[in-house]
Amino acid sequence: MKHHGFKKKERIRQKKLIQQLFTEGKAFRLSLLRCYYLPYEGITHQVLFSVPKKIIKKAVVRNALKRRMREAYRLSKHMIGVVETCCATRFCIGYVYVGRGGKKPTYANFLQDIEKSMGRLQALLHSFGQVDA
Repeated sequence: MKHHGFKKKERIRQKKLIQQLFTEGKAFRLSLLRCYYLPYEGITHQVLFSVPKKIIKKAVVRNALKRRMREAYRLSKHMIGVVETCCATRFCIGYVYVGRGGKKPTYANFLQDIEKSMGRLQALLHSFGQVDA
């Protein structure tokens, strides 16, 4: 059975971990998002979503974009495995919106980008030799 929830323990909340993600983590660019990732030893993958105020001025629109990103992640996170096991390599993942402020992207655009990022992260997990079904 696939777990489609998005619990509090799956969110990055520690300021130190957020700073470490952006300073020491690696990144790759997708069409709308920049995905930062940092391998760490933890119980579950942790994720962060950000929409810069410099790109999207209105808070209502920023929050709507973050909701769409969270929903796309929630429905596609099964691709990298969410089974809670200790001693497995997990990722801290940060999704930062880098699209333009002109046209508001749809949920399908975010889903496509996040599924691409899940594929790349899954390949990285394979290279570490640790994959959960």
